[in-house]
Amino acid sequence: MEAILKDPAKVTLGGQRREVTILFSDIRSFTSLSESLPPQQLTHILQEYFDEMTAEVIANEGVVDKFIGDAIMAFWGAPIDQPDQADRAVRTAVNMIKRLKVLQEKWSNEGYPVIDIGVGINIGVATVGNFGSRQRFDYTIIGDAVNTASRIEGLTRQFESHIIISESTLKQLSIKVETRDLGTVAVKGKQELLRVYQVLT
Repeated sequence: MEAILKDPAKVTLGGQRREVTILFSDIRSFTSLSESLPPQQLTHILQEYFDEMTAEVIANEGVVDKFIGDAIMAFWGAPIDQPDQADRAVRTAVNMIKRLKVLQEKWSNEGYPVIDIGVGINIGVATVGNFGSRQRFDYTIIGDAVNTASRIEGLTRQFESHIIISESTLKQLSIKVETRDLGTVAVKGKQELLRVYQVLT
């Protein structure tokens, strides 16, 4: 907010093309969980989960774009420039898993079901701006890079991984993280194969 107030032109009506790093996280088997828990318990677990995950995104100066059911979409690189945006996103993901482990122990001690998550990260060019109707609009990002990040998150189930990142994200990292090459995969909506890597936590 402080950066935008200093330079309001950074948030313009309409859209602009920007390189951004997008993070998607999703709770595994959420549908069955939501059907088995009373509404009050489900709300309690989600509230604690969203509080911790949102705090981590904000700690790394990311934008929490939206909550999509049990999923979280966040991004870096807009509305202000962040040359280390990939570092911030991956650091966020690693710390999200650390925070989750603390929550899992707490929930287990309280007799609640223990939830697990997957996180997908991709860096690419997207259209950033205010989108929606005349009655309601949001500052958000759209484009293939966003869709790819969502598809990468979906791969975490297939590879039984907590965090998976694209090759483009790996190439932008300056922080040291241990990764495992998962090879090339076909993702929905893309003709070319995508190389992805597991971040080991």
